Amino acid sequence: MRNKLKRMAAAVAACLMLLLLTCPAFAAQDTTWKNDKTGFEALISDEAGLLKDGESDKVLTAMKKVTSYANVLFATTSSHQGSTAAYAQSLGEQAFGRTTMYNVFLIDMENRTLQIWSSESAGWTVNTDKANVITDNVYTYATKGNYGDCAKEVFSELLTVYEGGALASPMKFIGCLLLALTAGLAICYVIMVSGTEKKRATVVDIEKGMLNLNIHYSPTKRHLVRKYHANTSSGGGGFSGGGGFSGGGFSGGGFSGGGGCGGSHGF
Repeated sequence: MRNKLKRMAAAVAACLMLLLLTCPAFAAQDTTWKNDKTGFEALISDEAGLLKDGESDKVLTAMKKVTSYANVLFATTSSHQGSTAAYAQSLGEQAFGRTTMYNVFLIDMENRTLQIWSSESAGWTVNTDKANVITDNVYTYATKGNYGDCAKEVFSELLTVYEGGALASPMKFIGCLLLALTAGLAICYVIMVSGTEKKRATVVDIEKGMLNLNIHYSPTKRHLVRKYHANTSSGGGGFSGGGGFSGGGFSGGGFSGGGGCGGSHGF
């Protein structure tokens, strides 16, 4: 009986250790701040130790402004279970709950990924498209190791989204420009190829040309005879022709989504 109790205790202890290893945890030294007017909170959990001296306060200052609209969490990690997006979601739910309005910005050093995750209610404003634009705009900071500046810019742009402002998206602009250039080159190529093709003459075209040159077919002699007619009164001729082409273009759109969603970028 005593051995059975020991085995049960060991099994319970193993389960508890497994939960501690798989579930995200926030240390006592993590930075927290609460907006007394809205009740929303700002939380920093730098598990990977990426922030330099004094950067935590600067990042928190940028986060405080976003708490007028939602809870915000900035987290870093060097190791975790599951995908980056799933881990960011689990961090947000553990810190603020599933039904609250929150945004998480996670720097994942294990997968070298910047991840923004929005809860269901926050996802109507900070959707996947906007999250992708923000991470596109800031990944160069992380590439250079400027993680504090990267986080500050993320929360600054999140504030812009909540306030109804427009996000600068140079990467998206460059992509559209390259697409337009590619389409333009393709159209020019088609025009050049179609312009060099020679139109085959029909029987009617040949007969008209023969008449213009006074060439007639003699069925008795079975050869072509050209007749000349003298005309001293007047003469002349001419040629007219024309043509052209018209072209169109293309238009593109985007997408948006609500609910729990996220956007990411590697670095």
